Amino acid sequence: MSTRYPPVNPGLATALTALSAVPATSRMLLTESNYAVWTIYMECELDNLSLLAVVDGTFILREDSSAEDLVNFAKLEKKSFNFIVRHLDEVNLAIATQFATRFEKTGSGLWHHLKAKYMPNNVFHQTFIFSKFLNIKYTTCAEFCKEIRSSLCELDRVGLFLPDQTMVIMILTKLPKELESIVRFISHTMDDSTDIDFVLNRLEHL
Repeated sequence: MSTRYPPVNPGLATALTALSAVPATSRMLLTESNYAVWTIYMECELDNLSLLAVVDGTFILREDSSAEDLVNFAKLEKKSFNFIVRHLDEVNLAIATQFATRFEKTGSGLWHHLKAKYMPNNVFHQTFIFSKFLNIKYTTCAEFCKEIRSSLCELDRVGLFLPDQTMVIMILTKLPKELESIVRFISHTMDDSTDIDFVLNRLEHL
C-alpha cells in the first residue's frame, strides 16, 4: 500500500527555480565592518528569491508536509547556504568554513551564526562598545576621524543607533580648543540635513 502525502507546496519549487537563475555578478561581500548594510542588501536579495523566510527562520514546515516538500526545503537550505557564502569576503568565508565543519550546511544556520557574531543582542556588549566611543580622544584629525568611523561601524554592528544630530554634537565636544572655529562654524550651520559624514569630511580636509 503506497503512502499518501499532502499536496506539494508550490512556493518551495518556485524558490528553487528562481535561485538557480541568480547571476554570480554584482555581489556585495560581507566584511568585518559592513554587516548592517550587507544585511539590508542580502534581505532584499533573499526576499526577491522568496528565500528570506527560509533563512531567517520564519518559514516553518508543517508536520504533515509532503515528502517532496521536505526534500525541496532541504535543498533550499543548502542552496541558500551556498548563496550566502558567495557574498562573504575571505575573513567571513573562513568563519563559514568553520561553521560547516561543526554544523549542517543550512542557510538559516549560517545566517543566524553571522548575526550572533556581528549583532549580539546584548546590552552589556552595547554598553562596552558605546564606552569605547565615549573614550576616543583627539590626537590628529586623520587619526581621530579614523577612530570615529571605526567606532560608528561597531555601534551599527551591535544595533545601537543614535540620531545623527546627537552623534555630531558628541563628536564636536571631543575636539580641542584650537579647532573651536570649526566647531562654531558647524554648530551655526547645523540643520536636520547635517550628518556625521559632513562633519568628518570637514575635519579630514583641514
